[in-house]
Amino acid sequence: KDEEQTLPHTLASVMSIADEFVICDTGSSDNTVEVARRILGEGAKIILHPKAEDWKANPGNFDFSEARNYALEQVESDWVLSLDADETLDQESIPQLRPILAHLPQEIRLVLIDLYMMTDTDELEHSFWGERLFRRGVRFRGSQHNWIDVAAEEKAKGEPLRIRHCRKHRRGDLRRQRDEQRHLMAENHFRKAIAENPDDRRSMFYLASDLKDRGQLEEAVKLYCDYLNRSNWE
Repeated sequence: KDEEQTLPHTLASVMSIADEFVICDTGSSDNTVEVARRILGEGAKIILHPKAEDWKANPGNFDFSEARNYALEQVESDWVLSLDADETLDQESIPQLRPILAHLPQEIRLVLIDLYMMTDTDELEHSFWGERLFRRGVRFRGSQHNWIDVAAEEKAKGEPLRIRHCRKHRRGDLRRQRDEQRHLMAENHFRKAIAENPDDRRSMFYLASDLKDRGQLEEAVKLYCDYLNRSNWE
């Protein structure tokens, strides 16, 4: 949504390796769709999510898994590299990608990629193993901070593959809108999940983190403590 400034960088990073492009727009008001068509040409699948208008009117209702899974339904290739429009595939990863996939055991369905969270000055803030490369047929779960639910023995680490996540190309007003939407989504999705299941550790953790970002530290600390009392995650 509204990624006309960031999308060209994302697409440029994978133009040389992708056999197929599927782009799901979730309600842009700018030229995102036109930019995608200009860069990719007629062969790409550029689709509008059926809930785009509702999500524009009610941004707190947005659901990342619904958006991603709708795009995945259009995919025909055997392997999928999933990128947000503020992410790029590191160019040093390009010659490694196909050889890694070619030598994977058949039971591997998900390849974890080192996801670098970058500052606006291109410095590394932190990194983690992201669920970005997988066989066709898997689906995302969770409305926010979503995940792919596959067994441990079906996962592999795709060293030395790397994706960089950086918002520096996005306008300041759009950043503020995204932050506001993220807070609305946390209130809508995580509070509802905790009300339905008071032991939902994942929702506790992410709601606490969102509250911390908003400066609501007292409630954040309480939720973090509730989470720690239930969690065995180091």
